[in-house]
Amino acid sequence: MLNTGQNFEHPAVPAGSALREHVLYRLSRKRWEMFRIQGS
Repeated sequence: MLNTGQNFEHPAVPAGSALREHVLYRLSRKRWEMFRIQGS
């Protein structure tokens, strides 16, 4: 997985909440299939 550095604040989470910041990760299809098959 690759952290894209494109973090964003979710508009439905109140300002000041520790849950407001979200991190966008990128995962290749090949890697996703590997995780899906292994159940990890």
